[in-house]
Order: sequence, then structure tokens, then C-alpha cells
Amino acid sequence: MNHEATGHEKDASSMENPQDVTSPQEPKQPSMWGRLAKIVGSLVIAGVLLWFSLRGIDLQEFWQQLQRVPLGWVWIFIPVAILSHLFRALRWRLLIEKEGSEAKTSTLFAGVMLGYFMNFLVPRLGEITRPVYVARKINASSSWMIGTIVLERIIDLLILIGLFFFVILALLSDSSVVTGLLGTDEVPTTLLLGIVAAALIVLGLIWIGLKGIMASRDRLPAPVQKIADLIVSFGQGVLSIRGLKTWPQFTGYTILTWLGYIAMSYLPFFAIETVQSGVTLGFTEAIVITVVAGIGITIPTPGGIGTYHLFVQQALFLLYGVPLVEGLAYATLSHGLGMIVILVSTPILLWFDKNFTNDAL
Repeated sequence: MNHEATGHEKDASSMENPQDVTSPQEPKQPSMWGRLAKIVGSLVIAGVLLWFSLRGIDLQEFWQQLQRVPLGWVWIFIPVAILSHLFRALRWRLLIEKEGSEAKTSTLFAGVMLGYFMNFLVPRLGEITRPVYVARKINASSSWMIGTIVLERIIDLLILIGLFFFVILALLSDSSVVTGLLGTDEVPTTLLLGIVAAALIVLGLIWIGLKGIMASRDRLPAPVQKIADLIVSFGQGVLSIRGLKTWPQFTGYTILTWLGYIAMSYLPFFAIETVQSGVTLGFTEAIVITVVAGIGITIPTPGGIGTYHLFVQQALFLLYGVPLVEGLAYATLSHGLGMIVILVSTPILLWFDKNFTNDAL
């Protein structure tokens, strides 16, 4: 969607069998000061965005809103969250098996959850921790394993882009949203044509730019050459998935994973409908919030704290008229519950993987 991939372009592009790698280039570890600066910077960003989301909010009213929310939907939210992460692990297993290596589902599941867990400490740290953990468990190259993560992220990015266009169409088809944003109940034809033309122009410029960069790669400065090589690596990584023989399973796990994410946005709507009468939000709105949240968490903060709250709160207010207090309550509940699921289940899964790996599924 969004990854610490430098130094393994060759592994990501060729996707060689990990058993054939003789001298893998392990990912570079940042210096202590670099890590500290990253942590402090992410905390500052999270704090600023949380302040923006709380600005103008009566904290006593906010607390009262949280107290009024029934928690019956929570018992559905928890298994949905766990299953969505499990489906991601099962999909990842197909990519690893494609290259001739095997990993227990328990190991991959623990690795996925460990990645999320570490992202709460340092943004993007989980993108390294997750593949390194699994690589050590199955005695494979860490850089090769990171290549599978890069490929997985590219696929999810393409899905998010597809959902983004769906969101645009959904918003433009909702007259109440259009009225709120544009002050009219009809979308001007010139606006639609402008959006289509702008999208085509941007795509065309990107295509021309990439072709130009690759055609003159040898004459480019070294830093630009590295970017060009990374682009080629990403492209080859996407194309390498054509050799996947378990397409139905891979597609099914991908759909189930994203349906889980959307359901995690949908279920907390019951909290809003309880505290704010007359508010009706459905599955389409859940897709919109999922995309907005996905865009928000690309900003590097620990576990999306601050970015998720502000982006989701403002989207609910601007698009659907949900008061800021209720929007913040929704964001706090959905993000907090997802965070609790990760923090509680990760140690359990790591313990299980360590002690019962041989008996794992």
C-alpha cells in the first residue's frame, strides 16, 4: 500500500530459489541515531495529528460518547480481524512455496503479526522484522524473503488504487456527498471530463517518463540509476507472479483479506448509529473509509496512530456529516480494538510457533 527494500533489488526481481543464494545481502540496519530520529519524528507527527483530531472536541462529551456505545459488535470484529491477518499469511505462503521453499502456517502467521506489532514501536520496522523472522525460521535469505514482501505490497497497492477509483465513482454518484462538497446536487460534466483527462495525462506522463529513464539509464547519475533499477525490479516482481500455479487460492486469499479489512471498517459503524440517530452507513461507505485509512497510514507514525484518527474523523465529517466527536469515537474504537488484537495475539502466536512448530498446520 507502502518499504525498506534497498539492497535486495536483484532478489526481488529474479525471485531466485532461496536455497540457491550463496551470499545473500542482508538488509542494512540503521544506526542508533537514525533509529532514534525516526522514532522521535514519528511520535511528533502522531502527536500533531492527534492534536488536530482533538482540536475543538469536548473531551467529556467524547468520553460520554464512548460509554454509550454497545460492544456487541466487538465479538464479531475480533475474529474478523484475526482471520484477515491469517488470510494474509496464507497468501504469503503461496508466494514462498512458488520459489521452492516451505514454511509452516504458524510461522508465517506469527511473522505477519510480529510485523504489525513492531510497526507500533517504529514505523515500517515490521516490514523488515517480519521477513527476517520467517527467514531465520526456515533458513532462507532475508533479502530474498523481503523480495516476497515487496511483491505482496505491490499487489496490495494495485488493489488500493482500484478501490480508490471505486471510491471516486461512489462519491460522485451520491448526490448528498456532491452537494456537501460542491454545493450542488449534480456533478458538472466539465468536472468529470477534467478528472478523466487529468488521470490519463498523469498516467501518460508517468509512462513516458519511465520509458525515458530506462532508455537513458546508463547516462543517468548513480542515484537515479538506482531508482530506475528499483522500478524495473518492481515491474519484474509483478510479472514474476505469472508463474504462480495456485492462482485461484491466491486470488481467494487476497479477496478474503481485503473483505476482512473492509468489514473492520464496517462493524464499528454500529457504534456511530447508536450514538448518532439518523446516521446510516453501509458497505460502500466502509470501502470509502478503508481507502481513506489506507492513505492515511502511509504517513509514518507508530501503527498509524494520529494519521488514522484524523483522516477517518475528517472523512466521516466531510463526506457523511458525522459530527467530529462521533467520528473520533469511531476512529478510536476501530483503531484501538485492532491494536489490542495485535498486541494480545502476537505474543501467543510467537510462543506457539516456538514450542509447537513441528505440530503446526
